[in-house]
Amino acid sequence: MATRATYRFFERDREEYFYVHWGNSPRGAANYLDKMLKLKSNCIHQWGKTDSQNKYFSDFFILCDSGIQHTKGHENHLDTEYRYNIIIENRGIIHIQCLHFNSRSGKFDSIYSGSLDNFYAEKIQ
Repeated sequence: MATRATYRFFERDREEYFYVHWGNSPRGAANYLDKMLKLKSNCIHQWGKTDSQNKYFSDFFILCDSGIQHTKGHENHLDTEYRYNIIIENRGIIHIQCLHFNSRSGKFDSIYSGSLDNFYAEKIQ
């Protein structure tokens, strides 16, 4: 069964949403975010800092998998199990919130809120 999720990125002057159909457990989300950071880093290394540093992190997120799609918001996909809110300032992710759908209450409960490093430590290990 697919583990669906939506991702919201807050970065500089832009808020952007994505829908991903599969692989979005916290461990899967951590893998997507890790891949996004590596893609951005590789671009900076290969093509120079100025152009790549000015690009939004979400520009690299959509390149992580062919199943990642732009969407208008979390509420546009009622079939998701997870919602991720990612805040980016300066040159990196400073905060991640992970919400998981609670079938008993019919609402999303926060199961993680904190730094990227702690998210990796808790969700990948």
